[in-house]
Amino acid sequence: MVTFQATENSEVEAITAAAEDAGYGVESVQSRSPRFSTDAQQQALFGLAVAFAGMSALVFVLFRTFVPSIAVVASAFSDIVIPLALMNVLGIELSLGTVAALLMLIGYSVDSDLLLNNHVLRRTGDFYESTYRAMRTGVTMTLTSIAAMIVMTIVASPFVFGIPLLPEVGIVLVLGLTADLMNTYLLNVSLLRYYKYEGIAR
Repeated sequence: MVTFQATENSEVEAITAAAEDAGYGVESVQSRSPRFSTDAQQQALFGLAVAFAGMSALVFVLFRTFVPSIAVVASAFSDIVIPLALMNVLGIELSLGTVAALLMLIGYSVDSDLLLNNHVLRRTGDFYESTYRAMRTGVTMTLTSIAAMIVMTIVASPFVFGIPLLPEVGIVLVLGLTADLMNTYLLNVSLLRYYKYEGIAR
């Protein structure tokens, strides 16, 4: 399979003729309009923005308090921005598959953050005891997901089965879930501690 960019049909025909002259058999030729790719990418980004906005609104409705709600939203935002920055560094393109991975990261982030917030704000016990209970479940869940994504990335890599798209999706999820550990149990815990011990007192 050969993928290339061509602005005119004559270029496609010339490359096809060159391949046949070199002794290769051309089974099929498929093309995709650049306009279609641009529209699909814009729609995917719009869907990502809508999903994030909907998640933010739902979190504010659930907690109805600024600090815990903003902690969840800030953590989810960081879980998207950090993988996007690392994708740029690693040269991973923003495709429909990687956008799907970013959407999954919103779900992972909200899941771990809501678990932490519920343990700290709605269950009995000391702040650190509640945080420890949430971490015991949340960290185990996230590390299991990271391990699964690493296995998927290795198995789908060109060195094993060579499944297209899945290695990039796996890398994005590994980066995002690793960032989620930091954002949930450093950023979110710090904001919740401020809310519990200083925000209410003031």
